[in-house]
Amino acid sequence: QKPKTIEELTEKLRKWIKVICNYLQTHPSTLSLSSLSPALQQFENRCSTPLEVPGLYLDDTEPSPDGHTTIERFLPTVEKLGPYSFADYRLSLQASDGSIRQFFVRHDQNTEILSAEERFANLLRKVNHYNVTNHQMRS
Repeated sequence: QKPKTIEELTEKLRKWIKVICNYLQTHPSTLSLSSLSPALQQFENRCSTPLEVPGLYLDDTEPSPDGHTTIERFLPTVEKLGPYSFADYRLSLQASDGSIRQFFVRHDQNTEILSAEERFANLLRKVNHYNVTNHQMRS
């Protein structure tokens, strides 16, 4: 039935908000990495050429693999993101320098969305670089 008054509409919306909140509370927001990918859970970076942390070659500088951090292990929990997020999961890994790096994972088949996000990230990187180097932007 369609609501006839604004009060009926707001009451229906309040009921739906309660239903959605209950649903979100009963479903876990974190998952075990072993349930999603046992191979990543068992990953140990012991090969002769270590696996570098992604995103290290973003500048135009000459790469120096000796100075870059490598992936030591993937953390055992994965955060499941909301339905309106641009990614599906947040995966955390521990780097060789001890830092924890987080990466967004999306398993969508639509490559247009993914390439648009990559172009937008590149634009933000360039704008940030311009803002840092331009003294007028810092005042």
